[in-house]
Amino acid sequence: MKNIEELRDTHKDKEIWIIGLSPKLDDFPDNFFDDKISIALNKAFVAFPKCTYILFSDKREAQYIVTKAPQLLRKCIFMWPIEAHYRGDRIKAFQGNTKDLIYMDWKRDQPSVESVLRKAFEDTIRKIVEGTPCPSISYATNSHNAVEAAVILGAKKITLVACEARLINFQYYARKRGLDKVNPAGKFEDYSLETQDIMYRSFRRMRLGLTWLAEILKNYGIEVRSYDYNKGYENI
Repeated sequence: MKNIEELRDTHKDKEIWIIGLSPKLDDFPDNFFDDKISIALNKAFVAFPKCTYILFSDKREAQYIVTKAPQLLRKCIFMWPIEAHYRGDRIKAFQGNTKDLIYMDWKRDQPSVESVLRKAFEDTIRKIVEGTPCPSISYATNSHNAVEAAVILGAKKITLVACEARLINFQYYARKRGLDKVNPAGKFEDYSLETQDIMYRSFRRMRLGLTWLAEILKNYGIEVRSYDYNKGYENI
C-alpha cells in the first residue's frame, strides 16, 4: 500500500471532478468523464469505470471490486481510520490484494459542536496545503474526504457532480448504468419517520461541510464548485 501523500501534486493545477451518486448522475452521458481527472465516490465507479480514482471507506466496495472488478484495485483510495476500534476487518476485505492500493489516513471521530468542527476543517486544509501530513476529516460524507484528496493531488479547481445531498423525486441514488443493482432503490416515504429525520440531518451536515470547504479553499486560490449537466457550473 502507498499513502496518498506519495501522489502529492500528481495533477498539479488541474481540475479534478468528484463523482457522487445522486439521481442527477443519470443525466450525464457515458463518455462525459473519459477525458477528465476524476474521483468516483463509493459505487459511482460502476456507472463510470474509466474514472481516475475510486474513493471509499466501506469494506463492501472493497469486496465488490476484488470479486467483480479486480482491475480497478490500482485506482482505489481507501479511507483508513486512525482509530483502531473502527478498523475491524476492513483490510481483510481486499483478500491480500493491497499491493497497488492507495490509502488515506482518516480521523473518523469529530467534535459535535459545529464551530469547533469548522475550525478542524480549517486546520486540516492548512496542513494539507502546507504539505504537513495529517488525517483527512469529514462530516457525514466521503465527498469531504474526496475534496481533501483532490487538494493533495494538486487540484486548482475541484468540481462536484451528483453530490447534492438532497432527495430528487424522493430518490437518493442514481439508477442507470447498473447502479440500480448495487444501491438500494427505496423511496424516501418508505422509510420510518425516525430514519427520515436522521437522513435529513445527515444531508444538512454533508452540505454544510462542502460549504465550509469551498469557503476555506477559496482563501488558498482553489475553486470548489458543483456541476449540473443541464445547467453547468454552480456555486456550492
